[in-house]
Amino acid sequence: MRASLRSDRSGISGMATAVITAVSVIVICMSAYILLGDDKGEDGRSAAFGLSTTSITIEEGEIVTITPISYIYLDSVEYSVYDDVVSISTSGGYCDVTGMTPGKTSITAVCEGRTASCEIEVVEPTDHFIMAPELRVYDMNSPDLDLAILDANGFFGSGGFRTGELALSFNAAGYAVVSLAGYTKDTLTIDPGFIGNYLTDFYRIAFSVTGPDGQHVADSTYSKNVADSLPVMRPWRTASDIFGSSSNDSCAEVGFPIASLGYGEYSISVDLIHKIPSGTYVAKTITGTFEYMEGDGTMDSNEYFVRPYAWKDGSGIHGFEIEFPYYEYLMYYSENTARMTTYISGGTTYYMNKDPEAEKEYVRNICVGGTLCDLLSEKLESAYGGSDLGTPEYAQFILTFVQICYGYGADNILYYGGDGAYSSNTDYWAYPAETVWAGNGDCEDTSILCAMLLKNAGFGAGVYFVPGHAIAAVALTDYDTSKALDISHLGTSEYGIMKTQTGPVTYYGCETTAERSRAIGVIDTSVDVNGTVYDYCDTSADWCKLYVI
Repeated sequence: MRASLRSDRSGISGMATAVITAVSVIVICMSAYILLGDDKGEDGRSAAFGLSTTSITIEEGEIVTITPISYIYLDSVEYSVYDDVVSISTSGGYCDVTGMTPGKTSITAVCEGRTASCEIEVVEPTDHFIMAPELRVYDMNSPDLDLAILDANGFFGSGGFRTGELALSFNAAGYAVVSLAGYTKDTLTIDPGFIGNYLTDFYRIAFSVTGPDGQHVADSTYSKNVADSLPVMRPWRTASDIFGSSSNDSCAEVGFPIASLGYGEYSISVDLIHKIPSGTYVAKTITGTFEYMEGDGTMDSNEYFVRPYAWKDGSGIHGFEIEFPYYEYLMYYSENTARMTTYISGGTTYYMNKDPEAEKEYVRNICVGGTLCDLLSEKLESAYGGSDLGTPEYAQFILTFVQICYGYGADNILYYGGDGAYSSNTDYWAYPAETVWAGNGDCEDTSILCAMLLKNAGFGAGVYFVPGHAIAAVALTDYDTSKALDISHLGTSEYGIMKTQTGPVTYYGCETTAERSRAIGVIDTSVDVNGTVYDYCDTSADWCKLYVI
């Protein structure tokens, strides 16, 4: 793995790179991206090869990173340069480029007989002003790579996109999606009973989006079912006076058809409403803005984003923040969306990024975490603070982190749908980096992320697939399940222990969508899926599949 996700992007000694505005651009040719989506290899992967940077200007002493446009080429790409204008350092498919002396040069990349190049100009250092660098997110589905500049008026953590509490994504239906992606320690201190999960902690979450010229664009409201204090979503909706009404199961996110609404400034407000004995009140409001503008076919993916995490379990309060470059997410998102296709079954069209007849192979292919998941694993190990990293206790710590810190997100909103366009016919399996970016995912997304983190920690890991659901799995040799139901505060009538004996180890189910801590192994025993009731703990059933990664 790479030693660090941060490159030194400044030639000014002693000045923090996070607060320097530098002229450093990663450019991606739109034609290369189109090839990536259209040219498929025999294994279903994208076969086109291109670089995340094709033309760039940097200063003497500045370091930027070049990668392939898709992560699948990281293991086989080789870089070369033929003069001393720049120096390069390569590791694991990443190429760190340092400006050495003013001039122009090019870097050549070779992969499986194909070549790509990056033109580089090195200029003398210029004066810098201490200001917040731009954060850009690109609409990869738009012809000219339209982009959004996030919290442009904010400085050093001002605005929900800068703090990492909000994430912006663009899906294949022309929708922008804003989701709650990070949870800060100051939010955790609002109430002693909070655990670090928005959907569990707050009585109501209300999104509101204002578009160009102050026009109301969309809203989304989540409310807790007061009777049993379990999260229940209200219907997701958009402003009916603009483009009609819609109804989808949703979560802590809001989507709106930005392709039809057009360019301009958008403002997002998220009210976190808390209920106390005397009533309800807005405990915190998270705001963010972005300017949506027409692209020119080029892209800069060197900006660094953050995601904060704060949660509480039986051992106390934990928290950390990760910082990662946009290209770490982009490599996986670009590869995954290029796989999107349609399948017809029973007269119904389904939108998927996998072959439904090859789930086992796809699970193993998509459980690739990259340096972003490596960083997350390092942070988790540090937050745990113990030496017993190979024990069920540490596996539980990782599972609890995923259960609490990642909410449920619907595929048809996050990735491939919107105003009822694709509804429940969308099935998108996200890479771990995509789930980290959005801050939420559906059952297979969070299960894949959890399995990847468990594997990084040295555990045997996999994913169970049962009718209507996906459940992460961890291999343990010495795990006492006798108190699992009690510590999860669940009864024995509807829950049991899901496990599969495999040689000397036993794989236990890990429910990632609980939105609160639930013990390893504790899984539902009576689930109605389209009129048929399943006991998910019956791992001997032919409908229960365990795929080890």
